[in-house]
Amino acid sequence: MKKFIFALFSIAALLVSCTDDDTISGLDILSVDKTIVSISENGGSETVTINAKAPWNIVEDAIPSNLTVSPLSGGAGETKVTFSSPGVKKAIKGVNIEILCDGQSQYLIYQQQADPSMASPYPEFKAGKYWIMFKKEDGKWLSSKHATCGIDNNSYTYISCSDIEGDLPNLTGAKEHVFTFESTTGGFFIKDTEGAYLYMDGDGKYNNFYRTADKSKAMVWTVEQTSDTEYEITSSQGKWIQYSTGYSTWGAYNSKQEKALLPYLVPAKELSIALAESQVTIPKEANTFTVPAEINADEVSVNYDVDWLQYLGTTSEGLKFKAAENTGGARNAKVNITSSLQGKNITNATLEINQEGSIQEVTVEQFLAAEVGDALYKITGRVTNRTDISGHKFDLDTYGNFDLVDATGNVYIYGVMTPEMVSKQFGTLGVKEGDIITVIGKRAEYKGAPQMGSAYYVSHTPVTKIDAASFNALKDDANTWYELTGTVTDGTAQAGHKFDLATYGNFDLVDATGDVYVYGLTTGWGGPSKSAGNLGLKAGDVITIVAHKTSYKDAPQAGSAWFVSKAE
Repeated sequence: MKKFIFALFSIAALLVSCTDDDTISGLDILSVDKTIVSISENGGSETVTINAKAPWNIVEDAIPSNLTVSPLSGGAGETKVTFSSPGVKKAIKGVNIEILCDGQSQYLIYQQQADPSMASPYPEFKAGKYWIMFKKEDGKWLSSKHATCGIDNNSYTYISCSDIEGDLPNLTGAKEHVFTFESTTGGFFIKDTEGAYLYMDGDGKYNNFYRTADKSKAMVWTVEQTSDTEYEITSSQGKWIQYSTGYSTWGAYNSKQEKALLPYLVPAKELSIALAESQVTIPKEANTFTVPAEINADEVSVNYDVDWLQYLGTTSEGLKFKAAENTGGARNAKVNITSSLQGKNITNATLEINQEGSIQEVTVEQFLAAEVGDALYKITGRVTNRTDISGHKFDLDTYGNFDLVDATGNVYIYGVMTPEMVSKQFGTLGVKEGDIITVIGKRAEYKGAPQMGSAYYVSHTPVTKIDAASFNALKDDANTWYELTGTVTDGTAQAGHKFDLATYGNFDLVDATGDVYVYGLTTGWGGPSKSAGNLGLKAGDVITIVAHKTSYKDAPQAGSAWFVSKAE
């Protein structure tokens, strides 16, 4: 049994060189000497010369908070405008700065490379469900609950906290403690478990919150991790979310308060392991693949009992495996998955991995010797009616039930689908008794009797019944099969004819219309040559064969002939 256990910025901005031309034509009424303002990662200034024929102004709303522009307006004539910015943590790419002049707009593009020295050592915060925690001096943690004030009724609140046991939340419940951070332009909305969004009063005088179901009223917050256990959650008014040890509540304050605690955001994981699907199928080639899953766990245990599969661990997308090439039939692995979160066991999940196999082309004898299972086999033989065998049916009109016979044996085919995997449409394929057919299916059994199941049609070759005279009159054709029935006869009285039933199977086949010379007879479809003696034939036997029309020194004969049956 295989068992595996796994424990679970810089941004480079593209700087575009500014032109050294005196002016760049933009509008008839206004022009600038450069259209791209690029500031280095450590900060600095760029100057743009504006030539205008009328008063102009720069739209302030489009200016990022880190960028200082002076002056913001001017009159007709030439004005030099300075764009200044300190170093920034994150690269700024392609911000449009709009200049208005007499109702027309000219745009500058502002961009700035990130300063690596200012980059946070912590990963970028992502939207999701979190507990908002505060760590006290005694090492205990406080867990925030949603506010109890009403929604959209102008009541306000501070948000209370309660002590919890252990170092972090036990992650087993307390849904009222979960807050959702939703991504939006410029940051995140914060929503509680009752669907209420947090916002603050319009003039920013107070530190508490209101709750609303109207997302358009919701405040936008920025979130950044600043230490192993602290985050800065800042409102659009520049206030920091903090826990007041004096009031035992948390609000948003204009500055970082003395003895106040900054929040720690703990992903609100529930005890679960959710597979996107319980069965997956992979190709027969060697490959590495991931089974999509949501795994809220810090330890995953995977068990299976096959050698061709290797578990590589978990990723953000799910469970990662590696499979060896499958040179045989289809195979599968039963995988049992257990996991734990902070020492708590999670209910097992079961996964079935099916690997496609090579379709094995076999004889009937080899097919019958195979184990019952999902491996696919291709067999070819004569469509035969063997209703004399108990339980065998013959139906070429609807289901496609028949016996397939080759030189090695006989197998019952129950239900043949079309190539499009449609059942009960076999009659549309034009197959008749005696034709040569190729099918693909699985080794199956019914009440202990072998048969092919889940079969589907690949191709068939028609076999046409014909008499001796008509056969001899045909043109030579190595691609068309004909069925002949007649009496085995010694025709050595005719020039070139031989009679050999012990090895090669040379004889004349005679019916009421004439005589066909058979040169070489195998024991059945796909049978070996020089084995005619195994058939036990003798002169006077009435037999049925299938052959091509061929000739030797302009004398007609039956070539590539194979035995079908002998009359009792």
